[in-house]
Amino acid sequence: MSASQKIALEKRIKDEFSLKNACCDKYDYMIAGTCGLIGGLIDVFFVGLPGEGKLTKCTDDIADSFVERFAKFIGWNGSGSNTTNPKASGIGFLENGGEIQ
Repeated sequence: MSASQKIALEKRIKDEFSLKNACCDKYDYMIAGTCGLIGGLIDVFFVGLPGEGKLTKCTDDIADSFVERFAKFIGWNGSGSNTTNPKASGIGFLENGGEIQ
Protein backbone atom coordinates (compact mmCIF):
# COMPACT_ATOMS: atom_id res chain seq x y z
CA MET A 1 0.00 0.00 0.00
CA SER A 2 1.43 3.34 -0.96
CA ALA A 3 1.77 6.27 1.41
CA SER A 4 -1.08 8.18 -0.20
CA GLN A 5 -3.35 5.10 0.06
CA LYS A 6 -2.47 4.71 3.76
CA ILE A 7 -3.31 8.37 4.38
CA ALA A 8 -6.61 8.03 2.51
CA LEU A 9 -7.48 4.87 4.48
CA GLU A 10 -6.66 6.51 7.81
CA LYS A 11 -8.78 9.53 6.89
CA ARG A 12 -11.67 7.32 5.85
CA ILE A 13 -11.48 5.30 9.09
CA LYS A 14 -11.33 8.50 11.14
CA ASP A 15 -14.31 10.03 9.29
CA GLU A 16 -16.52 6.94 9.37
CA PHE A 17 -15.73 5.43 12.77
CA SER A 18 -15.10 8.37 15.09
CA LEU A 19 -17.75 9.66 17.46
CA LYS A 20 -19.75 12.54 16.12
CA ASN A 21 -21.97 15.02 17.88
CA ALA A 22 -25.69 14.55 17.46
CA CYS A 23 -27.40 17.05 15.23
CA CYS A 24 -30.63 17.42 17.19
CA ASP A 25 -33.05 20.28 16.79
CA LYS A 26 -35.79 21.43 19.14
CA TYR A 27 -38.25 18.85 17.81
CA ASP A 28 -35.90 15.97 18.57
CA TYR A 29 -35.51 17.16 22.15
CA MET A 30 -39.26 17.74 22.44
CA ILE A 31 -40.00 14.18 21.26
CA ALA A 32 -37.39 12.71 23.63
CA GLY A 33 -38.77 14.66 26.58
CA THR A 34 -42.34 13.67 25.77
CA CYS A 35 -41.38 9.99 25.54
CA GLY A 36 -39.64 10.23 28.91
CA LEU A 37 -42.65 11.93 30.47
CA ILE A 38 -45.07 9.34 29.08
CA GLY A 39 -42.83 6.49 30.25
CA GLY A 40 -42.59 8.02 33.72
CA LEU A 41 -46.35 8.48 33.98
CA ILE A 42 -46.98 4.89 32.91
CA ASP A 43 -44.47 3.72 35.51
CA VAL A 44 -46.03 5.78 38.30
CA PHE A 45 -49.68 5.06 37.57
CA PHE A 46 -49.62 1.49 36.28
CA VAL A 47 -46.45 -0.21 37.49
CA GLY A 48 -45.63 1.34 40.84
CA LEU A 49 -43.72 -0.67 43.42
CA PRO A 50 -43.14 -4.38 42.83
CA GLY A 51 -46.21 -6.29 43.97
CA GLU A 52 -48.31 -3.16 44.48
CA GLY A 53 -49.04 -1.92 40.97
CA LYS A 54 -52.47 -1.88 39.40
CA LEU A 55 -51.38 -4.11 36.53
CA THR A 56 -49.27 -6.43 38.68
CA LYS A 57 -52.18 -8.57 39.91
CA CYS A 58 -53.61 -8.86 36.41
CA THR A 59 -50.32 -9.88 34.80
CA ASP A 60 -49.52 -12.29 37.65
CA ASP A 61 -52.91 -13.97 37.22
CA ILE A 62 -52.36 -14.28 33.47
CA ALA A 63 -48.91 -15.82 33.98
CA ASP A 64 -50.24 -18.24 36.62
CA SER A 65 -53.06 -19.27 34.33
CA PHE A 66 -50.62 -19.86 31.48
CA VAL A 67 -48.39 -22.04 33.69
CA GLU A 68 -51.34 -24.14 34.82
CA ARG A 69 -52.72 -24.53 31.29
CA PHE A 70 -49.31 -25.50 29.91
CA ALA A 71 -48.77 -28.04 32.70
CA LYS A 72 -52.21 -29.54 32.01
CA PHE A 73 -51.38 -29.64 28.31
CA ILE A 74 -48.33 -31.83 28.92
CA GLY A 75 -50.04 -34.16 31.38
CA TRP A 76 -50.44 -32.53 34.80
CA ASN A 77 -53.79 -33.45 36.35
CA GLY A 78 -53.81 -30.76 39.05
CA SER A 79 -52.69 -33.02 41.85
CA GLY A 80 -49.33 -33.14 43.48
CA SER A 81 -47.54 -32.53 46.73
CA ASN A 82 -48.98 -29.02 47.00
CA THR A 83 -52.70 -29.36 46.29
CA THR A 84 -53.59 -26.16 48.17
CA ASN A 85 -51.62 -24.09 45.69
CA PRO A 86 -52.22 -25.26 42.12
CA LYS A 87 -49.69 -22.76 40.74
CA ALA A 88 -46.90 -24.22 42.90
CA SER A 89 -47.99 -27.75 42.03
CA GLY A 90 -47.96 -26.94 38.30
CA ILE A 91 -44.56 -25.28 38.54
CA GLY A 92 -43.21 -28.29 40.47
CA PHE A 93 -44.55 -30.59 37.77
CA LEU A 94 -42.81 -28.56 35.07
CA GLU A 95 -39.56 -28.35 37.06
CA ASN A 96 -39.50 -32.14 37.38
CA GLY A 97 -39.72 -32.53 33.64
CA GLY A 98 -43.37 -33.51 33.62
CA GLU A 99 -43.14 -36.25 36.25
CA ILE A 100 -45.73 -36.35 39.02
CA GLN A 101 -44.20 -36.82 42.44
